[in-house]
Amino acid sequence: MRWAAFSYEGVPFRVVRAEHLAVIALSVSRPKEFTRILGLLESGSVSREEIASLARQHGLEDAWKRFVARFLDG
Repeated sequence: MRWAAFSYEGVPFRVVRAEHLAVIALSVSRPKEFTRILGLLESGSVSREEIASLARQHGLEDAWKRFVARFLDG
């Protein structure tokens, strides 16, 4: 999993990247997670292509295709 590294007041921390968060949400497949994915897409934090690529790497390509058909190409 890829992280973005930051520091706040000298304390380093890592944050999961948006595309990984979207694919984790996709794997859970709950309505509120679908809303999270839509929000990430609408905010420009992640692109369809980034999610599709990562979903393919994690065996979630069919889940992504169903999501796209249901919510994006609808």
